[in-house]
Amino acid sequence: MTVRCKHVDVNIQSRSIIRDISLDVATGEFVGVVGPNGSGKTTLLKSLYQEKLLSSGSVYIHDKPTSIIRVKDLAKEMAVLMQEHDENYDFSLEEMVMMGRSPHKRLFEGDSREDVECMNNSLQSVGLWERRRQPYSQLSGGEKQRVLIARALTQQPSILLLDEPTNHLDIHHQLQLLDMIKGFQLTTVAALHDLNLAARVCDRIIVMHNGSVVTQGSPRKVLTEDILKSVFRVNAQIVEHPVNKLQITFLGAVD
Repeated sequence: MTVRCKHVDVNIQSRSIIRDISLDVATGEFVGVVGPNGSGKTTLLKSLYQEKLLSSGSVYIHDKPTSIIRVKDLAKEMAVLMQEHDENYDFSLEEMVMMGRSPHKRLFEGDSREDVECMNNSLQSVGLWERRRQPYSQLSGGEKQRVLIARALTQQPSILLLDEPTNHLDIHHQLQLLDMIKGFQLTTVAALHDLNLAARVCDRIIVMHNGSVVTQGSPRKVLTEDILKSVFRVNAQIVEHPVNKLQITFLGAVD
């Protein structure tokens, strides 16, 4: 397993945020984490790379506990894109993406030919190489997300952690971004808000509620009408779809 959690608890100011989380993520698997607001999705993601956040339990990366992995070495294996990022950086796309090379460099070390090649390849992979000298601040929301993904790729990670990567994007850019990420074939754990998108892209889905894992498995197994009613408090109709696996139609909120 590439990522493994064993009985992870996170308490913040005496409040239990997530409780007894155990899960495995296989190499190359795309795992979605879904749940209502406040269910613990973001905290679960943070617990995978912030060892000091854990109140109890253990997280393993390639069978090695994160408690003994240096931060710089962890950044070589795992790239993280969380929601809270400044969208007004006064840097070019090249400069933004090159920041991802920092785990591979010594203090004050200049950019090597390998660094430049990696940066160029990452920008090409997200379709923005020709605009590499453009200011990041001038990009649209979808383009900024693609740059941040490129920056993550320059770390040359084996694992991607993404918190609501399609937040604030229109449906075209949501589909484009998730299909692009899926195409990288990296081990990916992503908190997702849109259940239809999760059903479309995820190999496996973890459903969280009140800080705990309710169920996990394939989209067909876990995105059921009963789960949607009990966890998300909505009535829904689910139809099998030959392309997108499932199509969820929301009928109304449960009082």
